Amino acid sequence: MISTHAPRSARCHRAADFAVRVWADGAVVYDEADASLHALNPIAGEAFSLLRAHLALTPHALASLLFQDEPQEDDVAMVEQLLSAFEHMGLIERLPA
Repeated sequence: MISTHAPRSARCHRAADFAVRVWADGAVVYDEADASLHALNPIAGEAFSLLRAHLALTPHALASLLFQDEPQEDDVAMVEQLLSAFEHMGLIERLPA
């Protein structure tokens, strides 16, 4: 199914507020603003690291960086779910399309 709306970019607008530890089996993000901890699986940890390193990324661009290839529709959908979870956790903000 092809979406009829433009994808919303995401950015980590509070990158300086986060301390991140990455291991082979995942990552942990500490949010200094509210002292919360977030455990991430390896893909989510890599995605969050990429968002912290870039000004803003669309789901397609982030999927391209994660998978180092032209992403499939399922890859982009998975990244979109990650971005929604990150937004819910307060780790990123979504920008207007």
